[in-house]
Amino acid sequence: MLFDLLRQWWKPNLQSLNTIYVDAALLRKNYSYLQWLHPDNGIFPVVKSNAYWHWIAHVVKALTCFCPPYICVDSFPEYQIVKKYASSKVLVLWETFPDNYRYYNRNTTTFCVWSLHLLRYFIDAWKRVTLHLFLNTWMNREWMQRPQLREAVRLLQNAPYITVEWVMSHFANADEVDRSFCDNQYEQFVAMGQYVEDHCGELLWKHIWNSASCLVDQYEYCTAWRSWLALYWYSPFASVDDWAENALRPALSVESTIISIQDLEVWDWVSYGQTWSADSPVRVASLAFGYAEWLRRSLSDSGWLIQWHDQFFPLVGRVCMNLSTICVDTQSVRVWDRVTLFSADPHAPNSIAAYARAVGSIPYEVLVWFSPHVRRVLV
Repeated sequence: MLFDLLRQWWKPNLQSLNTIYVDAALLRKNYSYLQWLHPDNGIFPVVKSNAYWHWIAHVVKALTCFCPPYICVDSFPEYQIVKKYASSKVLVLWETFPDNYRYYNRNTTTFCVWSLHLLRYFIDAWKRVTLHLFLNTWMNREWMQRPQLREAVRLLQNAPYITVEWVMSHFANADEVDRSFCDNQYEQFVAMGQYVEDHCGELLWKHIWNSASCLVDQYEYCTAWRSWLALYWYSPFASVDDWAENALRPALSVESTIISIQDLEVWDWVSYGQTWSADSPVRVASLAFGYAEWLRRSLSDSGWLIQWHDQFFPLVGRVCMNLSTICVDTQSVRVWDRVTLFSADPHAPNSIAAYARAVGSIPYEVLVWFSPHVRRVLV
């Protein structure tokens, strides 16, 4: 009895007004479907940027049963989380200061090489390390261009203790209907990859596929692909074929709590600026969720819908830092009732895709707007 009381005092089990739910079963279902699409290829889950704010630890724990060959991260803190929960090897996609690489376990990590100066660092400073050449196929943000590849191959031929296991690149517009530029990039990727194989030996992993490409393209040279949005299922396309949309489901939903109910008379207004007022007696409910949590202020008075059971109610008045208000047409709503701000149903009017369209953005961007202080729960 005393022990239980002390535990409650030292580590209280506090309830959260706002909760982000990550469905482990749906993550696993999505992964299984993507593996079914390309059964002979490796699937490397991308959990960078905190797994698009699904929370790295949650996603990695959900997928450990598949033992993916590699899990992709951007940074050392992300690497540490992955190694805590998974035995898979890690691919570090992003570059960092050279001295930072010494903190990784080189036996379980592959590093992307973007440039000749980074390749020279590994050759001079490291022994028995596995590298991954990131090839520039006309996207021209960074990465190794074709003229540099000749020098890279020369350096690698004189460093037999360095293993080149991969080549990779990235599509510029795989989410567009016109596939011509993707095909041109793919041809450039094949030519550069074969040049590396001719001089350095056969490569295990060759990948340029991202989520958009893997759903519509079949590229024989590729042996792996990186699952980003498709893993969490948010469509990279403006519209999705029924077979893909029915096979994959979003794994994330967001709930909040009603903390206040007000009965208004005609001309009573709500929130800052008097931007919305009642034209008849109405009831409004305030939620503990505002733009500090993730709800864009631009949605004020927009008619954006919030779900209570099977009913949808519109936002009214200005969205505040930690509060927003909905207009309800039922007396059944009560304080402490839970509402769904963002639904895992891709067809719902308050889905992540609908939210992205409403604020003039894309799912990639809106997913990483989530405040880190909103509680995440793996279910």
